[in-house]
Amino acid sequence: MHQKIAIIDGKVVWEGSLNILSHIDGREQMRRIAEQETAKEIIRLLELDQSEAEGTERFCPVCLEKGIKSRMVLKKGRYGAFYSCERFPECRHAENLRRHKFS
Repeated sequence: MHQKIAIIDGKVVWEGSLNILSHIDGREQMRRIAEQETAKEIIRLLELDQSEAEGTERFCPVCLEKGIKSRMVLKKGRYGAFYSCERFPECRHAENLRRHKFS
Protein backbone atom coordinates (compact mmCIF):
# COMPACT_ATOMS: atom_id res chain seq x y z
CA MET A 1 0.00 0.00 0.00
CA HIS A 2 1.39 3.42 -0.89
CA GLN A 3 0.98 6.69 0.97
CA LYS A 4 -0.66 9.80 -0.41
CA ILE A 5 -0.58 13.42 0.65
CA ALA A 6 -2.92 16.23 -0.33
CA ILE A 7 -2.56 19.86 0.70
CA ILE A 8 -5.73 21.90 0.35
CA ASP A 9 -5.52 25.70 0.11
CA GLY A 10 -2.11 25.59 1.82
CA LYS A 11 -3.89 25.02 5.15
CA VAL A 12 -5.23 21.47 5.48
CA VAL A 13 -3.06 18.37 5.01
CA TRP A 14 -4.51 14.94 4.32
CA GLU A 15 -2.01 12.06 4.63
CA GLY A 16 -2.49 8.32 4.46
CA SER A 17 -3.21 5.35 2.24
CA LEU A 18 -6.85 5.93 1.31
CA ASN A 19 -7.85 7.13 -2.12
CA ILE A 20 -9.25 10.53 -1.14
CA LEU A 21 -12.19 10.21 -3.53
CA SER A 22 -13.07 6.59 -2.72
CA HIS A 23 -14.06 4.79 0.47
CA ILE A 24 -14.08 1.16 -0.72
CA ASP A 25 -11.44 -0.49 1.48
CA GLY A 26 -12.07 -0.05 5.23
CA ARG A 27 -8.44 -0.92 6.10
CA GLU A 28 -7.11 2.25 4.51
CA GLN A 29 -6.90 5.39 6.62
CA MET A 30 -6.35 9.11 6.20
CA ARG A 31 -5.14 11.63 8.76
CA ARG A 32 -6.32 15.27 8.60
CA ILE A 33 -4.05 18.02 9.93
CA ALA A 34 -5.64 21.47 9.87
CA GLU A 35 -2.61 23.65 10.58
CA GLN A 36 -1.27 26.15 8.07
CA GLU A 37 2.29 26.03 9.49
CA THR A 38 2.35 22.23 9.11
CA ALA A 39 1.17 22.56 5.50
CA LYS A 40 3.89 25.14 4.78
CA GLU A 41 6.56 22.89 6.28
CA ILE A 42 5.42 19.89 4.21
CA ILE A 43 5.47 22.00 1.04
CA ARG A 44 9.00 23.12 1.93
CA LEU A 45 10.20 19.59 2.72
CA LEU A 46 8.79 18.22 -0.53
CA GLU A 47 10.47 21.12 -2.35
CA LEU A 48 7.18 22.23 -3.87
CA ASP A 49 6.73 25.97 -4.23
CA GLN A 50 3.01 26.46 -4.84
CA SER A 51 3.51 29.76 -6.63
CA GLU A 52 5.60 27.93 -9.24
CA ALA A 53 3.64 24.70 -9.35
CA GLU A 54 0.09 26.02 -9.65
CA GLY A 55 -1.36 27.44 -12.84
CA THR A 56 1.90 27.57 -14.73
CA GLU A 57 1.74 26.50 -18.33
CA ARG A 58 5.20 26.05 -19.75
CA PHE A 59 6.11 24.26 -22.93
CA CYS A 60 9.15 22.08 -23.57
CA PRO A 61 11.74 24.17 -25.45
CA VAL A 62 13.27 21.09 -27.13
CA CYS A 63 9.92 19.98 -28.54
CA LEU A 64 8.96 23.54 -29.54
CA GLU A 65 12.09 23.70 -31.72
CA LYS A 66 10.73 20.61 -33.53
CA GLY A 67 7.27 22.18 -33.91
CA ILE A 68 5.71 20.04 -31.18
CA LYS A 69 3.71 21.79 -28.44
CA SER A 70 4.19 19.61 -25.34
CA ARG A 71 3.85 20.83 -21.76
CA MET A 72 6.36 20.63 -18.95
CA VAL A 73 4.82 18.72 -16.04
CA LEU A 74 5.79 18.77 -12.36
CA LYS A 75 7.31 15.52 -11.08
CA LYS A 76 9.01 14.38 -7.88
CA GLY A 77 12.20 12.36 -8.12
CA ARG A 78 14.72 11.01 -5.66
CA TYR A 79 16.64 14.32 -5.81
CA GLY A 80 13.59 16.57 -5.44
CA ALA A 81 10.91 18.14 -7.58
CA PHE A 82 11.53 18.94 -11.24
CA TYR A 83 9.76 19.69 -14.50
CA SER A 84 9.80 17.09 -17.27
CA CYS A 85 8.46 17.05 -20.80
CA GLU A 86 5.07 15.32 -20.94
CA ARG A 87 6.35 13.31 -23.94
CA PHE A 88 8.83 11.37 -21.77
CA PRO A 89 10.43 8.93 -22.72
CA GLU A 90 10.40 10.22 -26.33
CA CYS A 91 11.72 13.56 -25.06
CA ARG A 92 14.00 13.53 -22.02
CA HIS A 93 14.19 17.29 -21.41
CA ALA A 94 13.93 18.19 -17.71
CA GLU A 95 14.45 21.33 -15.60
CA ASN A 96 15.29 21.66 -11.92
CA LEU A 97 12.38 23.29 -10.07
CA ARG A 98 14.58 25.22 -7.64
CA ARG A 99 16.64 26.85 -10.40
CA HIS A 100 13.73 27.68 -12.66
CA LYS A 101 11.82 30.90 -11.96
CA PHE A 102 8.72 31.88 -13.91
CA SER A 103 7.94 35.50 -14.74
